Amino acid sequence: MNDETPEQSHSDLQVQKLFLFGKPGSGKGTLTQDLIQFHASNGRQCLVMSLSAGDLLRAEAAKTTPEGKALKALLDEGNYAPTATTIRLVQEEIDRQITAVDQLNHAPDHIEDRVSKILFIIDGYPRDEKQLQSSLQSDLLNTDSGRDICLFLDVGCDVIPDQLPQNPSVEHIPHRLRGRWNNPVTGAPFHETIRPPRKNAAGNFEDPDTGEILKQRGDDTDPNSVNKRLHLYALHVPKVLEALRDTPCYRQISINPQTTPGEVLQQANALLQPKAVKASPSRIGKI
Repeated sequence: MNDETPEQSHSDLQVQKLFLFGKPGSGKGTLTQDLIQFHASNGRQCLVMSLSAGDLLRAEAAKTTPEGKALKALLDEGNYAPTATTIRLVQEEIDRQITAVDQLNHAPDHIEDRVSKILFIIDGYPRDEKQLQSSLQSDLLNTDSGRDICLFLDVGCDVIPDQLPQNPSVEHIPHRLRGRWNNPVTGAPFHETIRPPRKNAAGNFEDPDTGEILKQRGDDTDPNSVNKRLHLYALHVPKVLEALRDTPCYRQISINPQTTPGEVLQQANALLQPKAVKASPSRIGKI
């Protein structure tokens, strides 16, 4: 880790990264969309961009190249993608977006509508100890910068690998996953009970704002895939969180069935402020 200033900059842009952690179905996608909408409604000074590591990997896997096909086979089985591939895709997307915004800022017709800060929300990464170490070494994540934030959405009900079903069925899929729907165009998240979508005359769920028919992710409805994702989460993510817990970048929100998305958004905005205390590098080095 280097000794960058708290506010990283590209030209005159300030850059902050928010790494979201939580079990599958914990509300990372919902919080991401809420943060985007909240800051968009409060002017363009702070631009919030979502960088889902999973979405970037799925887009790469959709390519018909040999690499894309091999990656798709891994993801379809519920496995993690190679760490180097994930870091490359995330960093390339960050650089691409920063360059685009910086160019737009300097366009003559945007002088009065310039973006001064970009908040990148990185969902679902790093997922294991190797990814964490690689992220620190590449400076994708800087725990001592005073600017990068790691936020854990704690929905309780710890996953215990030995207690996961050997032959899972649809009934074993947690409701937070089984009830999820997304707008395939905008990515807007919905849930049958937490954030209910609208049903059209044909009985299909649709986005009430756009009318787009909603879809479910295949790995949210396949019992074996969900079982494997939960197993991998339980094996690795708690160790990542433990390594980050005593650093200035760590934040946590406890969520129960009565917690509304609005309450999570309010807490998240309050937690985006940097801590003044410096982290001990030896704490990270123990994993």
